[in-house]
Amino acid sequence: MKTLYLLRHAKSSWKDPGLADLDRPLNKRGRETAKTMAAYLRRAKITPDVVLCSTAVRAKQTLEPIAKAIKPPRVLLSKARSMGSRNQNY
Repeated sequence: MKTLYLLRHAKSSWKDPGLADLDRPLNKRGRETAKTMAAYLRRAKITPDVVLCSTAVRAKQTLEPIAKAIKPPRVLLSKARSMGSRNQNY
């Protein structure tokens, strides 16, 4: 049986309101949370076959410590789409 894990990016910084959505980084709390999640995934021996990650800075920063901890065999970056965009078609 296949298992699907969904993980949202950690807490992002709104320090610079002029940044584009894709360029918003994690804040301090978010960086710490990403490390905590990485440690949990390593302890739980969760290693996905494929990781699909947004190209948004905050998503890649969340993935960085996780990827180091669990060493997934394949990481794919997918161009991010803001869920809040008014002009999207679903």
